[in-house]
Amino acid sequence: MFYTIRKVILYTMWGVLLLGGWALYANREVFRPLVDLVQVSRQMSLVQDPQPTIGQMTGQVIQVTGPDTFRVRNAAGTAYHFRIDGVEAPQLGDAQTREQARLWKQCRTNLSSLILSNQVHIDITATNLNRGGWGFAYVNGTNLSLKMVETGTARINPNYLKTLPLKEQYAFLVAQKKAQELRLGIWKSTAETQRAGAGNRGQ
Repeated sequence: MFYTIRKVILYTMWGVLLLGGWALYANREVFRPLVDLVQVSRQMSLVQDPQPTIGQMTGQVIQVTGPDTFRVRNAAGTAYHFRIDGVEAPQLGDAQTREQARLWKQCRTNLSSLILSNQVHIDITATNLNRGGWGFAYVNGTNLSLKMVETGTARINPNYLKTLPLKEQYAFLVAQKKAQELRLGIWKSTAETQRAGAGNRGQ
């Protein structure tokens, strides 16, 4: 009798464990934010040093010149050339293959779809004497730097990450993690390059 009771208890325990495991798997998306937080927490900076801005402007984007650069005209009709701060996008001068040049065009097209002909607000971080500068651009309150990371158009600049509050650091790191997992934009190119390199080493 004792043996039978012991078997019943063991089977019950295994059943509960299996049922619990199935429930966790079926509802894994519920726990996704916690998993993401654990995975990205090591890249987060607990000490922030906010990046100062030297001015602001609002205008209409009249031309997209690269994956992270555009020309904007203010209300007075003056045009300025800006580079989006906080991210690292492909640069045409670094393109050594046809695939890299194609990726540059794809990323520029992606930025065009986000901002061309739209009104943007820019928090300016630096300027030069040629009506150009760097800044953080927003369309309808959306941070374009974050949008670029989400779509795989650019990667996070680690120095910029340290200037953000923890909530925004988390948003950027999770966005980049998902873009990597989905192999979007620059991450698709990186994955293909790594596979090609592994194949060459195996020959």
